[in-house]
Amino acid sequence: MDINQNPLLTPICPSEGDQEREVIEKANAK
Repeated sequence: MDINQNPLLTPICPSEGDQEREVIEKANAK
């Protein structure tokens, strides 16, 4: 069973999303 295919089993970590967003924003700002 693949956890990626089941969102209920995938741990949700807002901090990781925030870090990814910051990296993307910095990359777009260049």
